[in-house]
Amino acid sequence: MCLLLSERSGRTGERVTVVAVTGARGFRTGEADRAVAIVRRTLTALEGVTELRTGAQYGVDTAAGEIGLSAFPKAKHVCIVPSAGHNAGVVDAFEAAKAMRDVQIIRMPDEPDDAKAYRARNLAMTDGAEMVLAFPSTGEEVTRSGTWMTVRMARSKDIPLVIVPLDGADPWVEKGKDGSRRIHA
Repeated sequence: MCLLLSERSGRTGERVTVVAVTGARGFRTGEADRAVAIVRRTLTALEGVTELRTGAQYGVDTAAGEIGLSAFPKAKHVCIVPSAGHNAGVVDAFEAAKAMRDVQIIRMPDEPDDAKAYRARNLAMTDGAEMVLAFPSTGEEVTRSGTWMTVRMARSKDIPLVIVPLDGADPWVEKGKDGSRRIHA
């Protein structure tokens, strides 16, 4: 079982096992080390993750995939690859890890355009997830953002969210379809 972050320290005390991670596609110049440290600190605070899903994109997806492979050696690691552009290097890292870890690479079917490809990937990431960890660039919701699209999908499926903005805004936990139960971590 996996512990979510609480109200005070970041842990809610709820137990989940299937965690999907989404986040900023890239990091601002000079901020990559800080952003990766935020992802590492958040992921390694979780206990008992049995399945970690990432989306094969640059930025947070790559960092979470690499950190997750070492932080959760007994977990299943799922890399969901969109038919549109993605980080082939992280897919190669998952391929290489197959010899030592439980790794599954899901290649999404071709879509007519990139937006549909990323939407299909985001739907696959949230299907069956028990928690979504989101690392958006900013704490302010953005309409044209894959990270925020995944957050909205999780809300519509009533999946608990832990949102950790990379711009330094306070992280929070959401539960419920309307996201009304915001608990600043």
